[in-house]
Amino acid sequence: MSNLSNQYWARTFESFVNFDPIFEASTLSKTGMPAKMISAIHKKAEHWENYPRMAHTYRSRSAIPMPYKYHGPSHDIEITEPKVLTGVKTSTDPYSGRTIGSQYTDFHWFIESLPLGQNRVLISNPDLEFYMYIYDKSRSKGAVGLQYAILWWDKDRQRAVDFGYSELTTQGVDRERIRAVHDTKGGNRSDKIQEFVRSATKEGDKNYAPSTSKPLYAYTLNVDTSGAAEPRTVRQGRVESTMPVTSITLIDVFANRYKNLLSVAKDPIKNKLMSEIEEVSGRANATAPVKELADSLEVNADELMYYLLIKTKDFRSEFYKSSGGAYAKTSGFELEAENRAMRNIVGSGSGPATYTINKKKFSPDEERGDPEQGFREAQPEKYKRDLPVPGQYASIPSIIKNHTLDGTMFRLVYFLISGRINAPKINILALLGIDPDQEDFTDLPDFETWTL
Repeated sequence: MSNLSNQYWARTFESFVNFDPIFEASTLSKTGMPAKMISAIHKKAEHWENYPRMAHTYRSRSAIPMPYKYHGPSHDIEITEPKVLTGVKTSTDPYSGRTIGSQYTDFHWFIESLPLGQNRVLISNPDLEFYMYIYDKSRSKGAVGLQYAILWWDKDRQRAVDFGYSELTTQGVDRERIRAVHDTKGGNRSDKIQEFVRSATKEGDKNYAPSTSKPLYAYTLNVDTSGAAEPRTVRQGRVESTMPVTSITLIDVFANRYKNLLSVAKDPIKNKLMSEIEEVSGRANATAPVKELADSLEVNADELMYYLLIKTKDFRSEFYKSSGGAYAKTSGFELEAENRAMRNIVGSGSGPATYTINKKKFSPDEERGDPEQGFREAQPEKYKRDLPVPGQYASIPSIIKNHTLDGTMFRLVYFLISGRINAPKINILALLGIDPDQEDFTDLPDFETWTL
């Protein structure tokens, strides 16, 4: 073993347990894995909750999409004792106990025993500088059998290569590694993976891994689908604090600010609002602030909620149209979040309250590559997927950035009253026709803190 490998790898499990990883950021360094391979595993792009990652396989030379999910492991993930694979053949599956007519290697039985879906399996031999990371398993779409998504350490080029589900056996590597019969037929199945391993570790005619002289060490690492012990738990906290500001959030703030103002507005203004609310053709489950506003106006809370959803959507649309580019569009994913939130309180008949979402077919070539690897997959995906594009609704943060929160609320109430965006620079009391000396002028906000 080289001096470099000796720095990282413990030869016995006892020494391994007490081994302090040379890379303090990741316990994966206990396995002897090169730093760039460790980085590739931790930094591989994760999936969106509603948009899985995409790999591909082949059927009759045509690319077939294969969705999968990927979560980067925690930097302190527990490294368990590895299984030692020596290539011994048996007709009995040691994991299930079933016996079949043909004999297969312990390597085959091991990877076949892995569960479908996300996996974290490192198969390695530091003496050979061989490292293969299986991160997903799926039923084959290109040929009979099961397929495996793989990251592999290319010791010659000193970089990690993401082969996905198929590139191990097609364009991603030198064709000499795989027999021509495998080209463009199916994906990374067990037989093809074993042939690749033999080719990558071969010295002489039959001196290759796995064997008693060249064993492979298989580490099965925990996949925490709950996220309780994963780095994404921390990210989730950040995501929740920076979640898209939806119309419902804006409506709640509006209801809190104006519940004691609109109820004492001048009769023509108040009556106009109440008339429009009663004319809406739908209902939405009102939030607590909207219920309080409805009580003050003596209108149906669910009708008021539906009315405000429609008006807020129209408000954002008009704001963008009249802005001349002054406000940012709302991203397609945020519009999808709007409609999901809408369906939760309105149901299927959201109609006029629904945001229009357009989609465009995007290729991975249009996505930003991973700066660590310089490429996103070993080969680009062979098809395009439909993703939502920004819509012509001013994003709420951009409106608030230009006008402050109170200024946004002021413009929203003016829009409800007049249907126009450009609010006059007048006092809110004058706008609503409120006499500050009237007897029921109580329990109102501190206007001195409002910035319009």
